[in-house]
Amino acid sequence: MKSYGDLETSLLRRFKDVPAIEAEDVREWLDAAYGVHDLSKNTPLSEANASLALLYAEATGASAIAIRTAHYFSVVDKDESIDKSGIAGEYRRLSEVLWRNYRRAKEELRPFSGGSAMHFMRRVDR
Repeated sequence: MKSYGDLETSLLRRFKDVPAIEAEDVREWLDAAYGVHDLSKNTPLSEANASLALLYAEATGASAIAIRTAHYFSVVDKDESIDKSGIAGEYRRLSEVLWRNYRRAKEELRPFSGGSAMHFMRRVDR
């Protein structure tokens, strides 16, 4: 069983090397995850629900970082160059992977939860 504090510590550890990410940001992401899944902060979560909430919070965090870094730019000078323009794109790609993992984990935890999915197969002759 995992508590809210355990998840907060885990998220802080995962995002520790990302500049300007603080405990307040992590709590905001966790609060969003708890709200979406109708969870209570006071109730310990099973491993499966904790994993799902953690994936949701990670994906939310990566999306938030992509938005924060969208204004980064590239500068070239005579002697040096700084290129931070790809940072937002990398976080966006990471966010997409995390959201995909979250949706997969959610379906595994709660099969037949409603909704529909559609997939187009690639033609073999092309």
